[in-house]
This record gives sequence, C-alpha cells and structure tokens, in this order.
Amino acid sequence: GFLREVTRLGPPASTRLLGALTPLIVGAAGFLAAEMDAQRIRRHDPRLILLAAYSMVTGMATEVEVLRTFGEEPTLASLVRRRNELLALLRDALLPAAP
Repeated sequence: GFLREVTRLGPPASTRLLGALTPLIVGAAGFLAAEMDAQRIRRHDPRLILLAAYSMVTGMATEVEVLRTFGEEPTLASLVRRRNELLALLRDALLPAAP
C-alpha cells in the first residue's frame, strides 16, 4: 500500500522512491538471470517475474474488498496461507521440471 501511495503522489516522492528501489530491482533481476543461466530456474524475463511477484503480493495483501469477494477474510491466518500458496505458485512456475 505504501508503494502505491508514493507512486500516486508523483515527483519528487516517486522519483526518490524509484532511486532507492532501482539498485534492489537490478540486483534481484541479476540474481534471477544468474539462476536461469545456471538452469536452477526456468528462463523468463527476470524483471517481469519481479513485477508479477510484486503485483501478486501487493494485491493479495492490500485489496481487502477483492479478497472478500473471493471469500477471503483479511486475517493473519489467511495472509499466512496466501503467502504460502504464492510461494508454492512461484516455485512451481520457476523450478525446472524434474528429469
């Protein structure tokens, strides 16, 4: 929610946020690319993976009314369950198939 609000403010807040996040994004994308090169995860666009994961996490954590529409109450227990499901989804999507 915080990231969304800062980006809605526009410059200079969003510019400062982008400057602070860019090294983290570059490092995470580099890590994913190295893992792809080592064939430990499937090849995809590393930046798109990061964007998709960010979108899923923020949506699952902050969109209370959407969660309720899907029958999810925003409780700590349901957040933990959604987190575990998200990690399983990413793991299944990225790990290479077993030989």
